[in-house]
Amino acid sequence: MNATLREIEQRRAAATGLPMISVVTPSYNQGAFLERCIRSVLEQRYPNFEHIVYDNCSDDGTVDVLQGFEHLDWTREPDDGQSDAVNKAIRKARGEIIAWINADDSYEPGAFAIAARELSADTGLKAVAGRVHVVDPDGKITETSTPRFEGLDYLVEFWNGGYGLGQPGVFFRRELVEELGPLRTDLHYAMDYDFWLRVARRYPFKIIDEVIARYVVHPASKTGQAHFGSGFNEELERVSRLYWGRRGSRRYRRLARGCDRFVVNCCLNAIVYAHRTGNKLDWAALRRLLRRRPAALFGRHFGGVLAERVLGNRVWGRLKTALRIAERPRSAEPTSVDGS
Repeated sequence: MNATLREIEQRRAAATGLPMISVVTPSYNQGAFLERCIRSVLEQRYPNFEHIVYDNCSDDGTVDVLQGFEHLDWTREPDDGQSDAVNKAIRKARGEIIAWINADDSYEPGAFAIAARELSADTGLKAVAGRVHVVDPDGKITETSTPRFEGLDYLVEFWNGGYGLGQPGVFFRRELVEELGPLRTDLHYAMDYDFWLRVARRYPFKIIDEVIARYVVHPASKTGQAHFGSGFNEELERVSRLYWGRRGSRRYRRLARGCDRFVVNCCLNAIVYAHRTGNKLDWAALRRLLRRRPAALFGRHFGGVLAERVLGNRVWGRLKTALRIAERPRSAEPTSVDGS
């Protein structure tokens, strides 16, 4: 049987020492974006790669897109969620480096060359993270996120401005999955966060100061559907708590206070936003949070955060300073030497 052009390219790449990159893509009803994703992989002009797609029986024309690319290794079958699809694809992957890209996201030119350079066997690195453009459905850039990694403790405190690693911008060596295990299939939002924490317990992430991917936010995406009380925050907290240490310890109490304040902020932000925009408040999400975290919502953080929202950061800061000064105990009046 004659070798295909793809196989010839891969053999040439292997001969030059370029590591094989396995691109894994979970897919479900993202046909409007899938072709852009696939083409962004092809346009890397990287000779030694494979692209594996697991599609959860999409009914939006996804199959037509998949059939248009002969190089794809794609499977159409039911799955138990995004984590399950990614795990299936990784088990099938042959590459030394894993590139996980969702069907609605895409890579920037040169991303694979960067990953191959940084994750070659002689560097000793296991994972790298690059900058990510956040774009709207039309491809317009709305912001550019810069990854941040300061060790495991920084990742654990996700409420301090996010945990800093954008999933499309991360590449890692496949032995991490073999060593640490696959994605957790009981998680539907924070599966990447959980995996990054497991990696960070043993290895550092190298931060790359180059944009290597695009992350699309649209109404049908998980991020586009996120709102106060959504599964994102619930799962992030559930995963983070695994790293807080012994319950009742000083570390645990400190992290719990930080997380409680985050919960209160989310709640009040949602209430204020609904009031200002006239949108309907998600009362079902609020009731879930009340059942799950009543102490957080009615604890000592609530009044302070509410005052901050109503008065503004500057006014509330001045008021707090004034209150602290007023509450200081007055020193005793000086007395004369003879006691008079």
